[in-house]
Amino acid sequence: LQHAMMRTWDHWNIHRVSNEPIDIVHYESIGTMSDALSIHLEEIYNGLTDEKSKFYTEKIFKALTDLSTENRGTRRPCSLGEICTLTDAREEEIIRVIDQFRSPGCAFLMPSAQHAISTETTIDISHESIMRVWRRLKRWVEEEGESAQLYLRLSKSAALYQEGKTGLWVNPELQLALQWKSLVKPNITWASRYDAAFERALNFLEYSKLQHEKEITRKENIQKRNLRRARNSAIVLGLA
Repeated sequence: LQHAMMRTWDHWNIHRVSNEPIDIVHYESIGTMSDALSIHLEEIYNGLTDEKSKFYTEKIFKALTDLSTENRGTRRPCSLGEICTLTDAREEEIIRVIDQFRSPGCAFLMPSAQHAISTETTIDISHESIMRVWRRLKRWVEEEGESAQLYLRLSKSAALYQEGKTGLWVNPELQLALQWKSLVKPNITWASRYDAAFERALNFLEYSKLQHEKEITRKENIQKRNLRRARNSAIVLGLA
């Protein structure tokens, strides 16, 4: 409510005509209480100057949001240093993005704008309502949940394979995991939130890939040998 009132006032102050009084039309223009937060956050996100900053924004909010058992986002504060490790970015790059979301008039991230940020500073989302109403963040949280589930399946399979209780991954599961690794670019800091056996899981995935490629090569060689035999047989029969 406080945010919607502020946004209504700002919109009226900028767009009013002559002595036009503040009215319901200005409240509706900012998206009302249902969409005012989402629209404001989208304005900040779309105002970022480059794709790298947008990528960091996604990583930051995913890091600060945990998918609870009720399938809704909950706050998960992190230090600036941990976020930099998760995003593989320099502190100044992350601070530049965080500052956009904690500037006066929005304060979507904490600490507030008047406080300096250092490596040990705890970064947090200012209110859980942001996770419920920002549609882009809700989609990010769903993606994070799917990513975590895939990693947990991979880690579990790696443990079972080590015990001799299951085989290596094959397509389509293998291909999905390789695409996930390429797009998400997981690292040990991220993985440790869900399962600590990150190195074992990636080794299992890589070994599955190598064995799959070997199997493809083996089948191709068999096909080539069969083709040569067929050709030789055809020549012999032709001569006969």
